[in-house]
Amino acid sequence: MAMDIIAAARGYIDRIVSHKALRKESNVGKVLILDAYTTQVVANVYSQTQILENDFYLVEQLGSDHEPMPHLKAAVFVRPTAENVAILSREFADPQFKEYHLFFSNILSLDLLQALAESDEHEVVKQVQEFYGDFIAVNEDLFSLNMGDSLRLSAPSGAFDTTAIFDRTAQGLLSVLLSMKVEPSQIRYQGGSQVSGSLVPRLALSQPSLHWLTHPTPAGPRPAPR
Repeated sequence: MAMDIIAAARGYIDRIVSHKALRKESNVGKVLILDAYTTQVVANVYSQTQILENDFYLVEQLGSDHEPMPHLKAAVFVRPTAENVAILSREFADPQFKEYHLFFSNILSLDLLQALAESDEHEVVKQVQEFYGDFIAVNEDLFSLNMGDSLRLSAPSGAFDTTAIFDRTAQGLLSVLLSMKVEPSQIRYQGGSQVSGSLVPRLALSQPSLHWLTHPTPAGPRPAPR
């Protein structure tokens, strides 16, 4: 199968903006809510005109302040971070829109899913899905995670705290594999690279999620990465 990063990313946005639960209704419009990162993801594969053509009247940043808009349904496409879930939880306490359709750009942990469920006292969340677009598509065979401090991973061990950068790198690579529906049988890397040597077993721990996606079963939840 040919690798096409652009098509993979665009396919997820297509599925969000054309989702059947968000089809146009009389007197009910739609708003697309993004965070700073998914704004870049969308902008690289989708134009403002294309979004408007799918009857979205507004595109805004997660956490924006405004008057309640009960005549709009919200499609939310954001990274599955604790910060974003906290913002959404505050939003659900005083809903600004008629209903919310949540699409996360990577695997949502069970703890964060539980936090969302507990905060939805008004029952405005209609669905929660994972659409693996946690990378910025540059062209068909090139993507970026847009991490400005990534070179710190090459620094001598202990020079910097690179835990967050390492985790984000692993999450981004996993997202690409999930979006391409690829379960690699081998991962090759330069033997002298400590970073690669640490990343490979981290990705290997995510193999159950990759296997579930590439070999789906008729029923049952996806296994969470360890």
